[in-house]
Amino acid sequence: MNVIKTENLTKVYNEGKGNEVRALNGVSLAVEKGEFTAIVGPSGSGKSTMLNIIGGLDKPNSGEVLVDKTDIIGMKENELINFRLQNIGFVFQAYNLIPVLNAKENVGFIMLLQHKSKEEIDNRVQLIKLNRPQSLNALSKNLLYELSNSLTIAENKKNIRCVVLAGNEKAFSSGADMKEAPESDMPFWAEKKRLLSWKNIEKFKKPIIASVTGWALGGGLELALLCDFIISGKNAKFGSPEIKVGAFSGDGGTQRIPRLIGKSRALYMQLTGNVIDAKTAKEWGFVVEVVEDHEAVNRAIEIAKMIAKWSPKSAKMIKEEIKMSDQYPLNESLSLERKLLLWQSNDHDEGINSFLEKRDPNYEDD
Repeated sequence: MNVIKTENLTKVYNEGKGNEVRALNGVSLAVEKGEFTAIVGPSGSGKSTMLNIIGGLDKPNSGEVLVDKTDIIGMKENELINFRLQNIGFVFQAYNLIPVLNAKENVGFIMLLQHKSKEEIDNRVQLIKLNRPQSLNALSKNLLYELSNSLTIAENKKNIRCVVLAGNEKAFSSGADMKEAPESDMPFWAEKKRLLSWKNIEKFKKPIIASVTGWALGGGLELALLCDFIISGKNAKFGSPEIKVGAFSGDGGTQRIPRLIGKSRALYMQLTGNVIDAKTAKEWGFVVEVVEDHEAVNRAIEIAKMIAKWSPKSAKMIKEEIKMSDQYPLNESLSLERKLLLWQSNDHDEGINSFLEKRDPNYEDD
């Protein structure tokens, strides 16, 4: 039985413009079920063009493509997207993995089709609180380990869609625990377990909001900046005072802060060690909202519930693509964004259907 069949495929680029390129010229092919078929030829012979057409990513000028006895050439765009989702796997020639997903998740991405019943929004948001009040939530090794483990657990709980990270009214975190002795001759901030904890926090894939009240200094500010955005109490203070103890930001502050607020302001903060208030932090771009101190956590949770209503797959992709804006040239980021749009999950169908039917969407947990 033929699972793939093409008849007289022709593909001409720039047809009728004088510089046309005939990539395919009457190509017919049949692939039987269970066969492993390779298409070989020199560069420019039309291999990629043919595979793109068979995969439903391009259309020929003429000819026929049957996949599992279904003519995909005559399909409307939405029909073709759904057919690809259900029936076609495609490994791109160039780097086109989805960065927010691991290898297994990339392979199984289009298999995420099973709908689950809607859960209460409250159960989709997890509040994690730093709890070392005696030291203004200084970031000891144990606190970082526990935070890293808590985020790993939240990552693996499918019902959790958004996390809020908070301290207490006196401090979000005062930074590194200066009283903590190193386990070896290596400085404590360079110890392997500590670095791995920071890396794990940085890699957290789900949306995470920082609720900052009181002090956010040094590593505490850097921790808040690892979150996707910050809701601040009006009496919060932000700073990078490491220069006052003969050091400098070691957990990303020298890189993330200038990207967020500009080089001059970052140099001012780090060379003087001065702190800024919540109003200034909002003006400079550290903070998205300033509220009364006692309202900060509740406001962050309120926004988290709003995020939790929407597609968790879309949230992950949005987060990763916006991160890429700092890491890649614009043309590369735009190219990947467009390629990701080819992969439409059933969350997209649910979103459109719920809009047309004037009801709340019921997105599956991821």
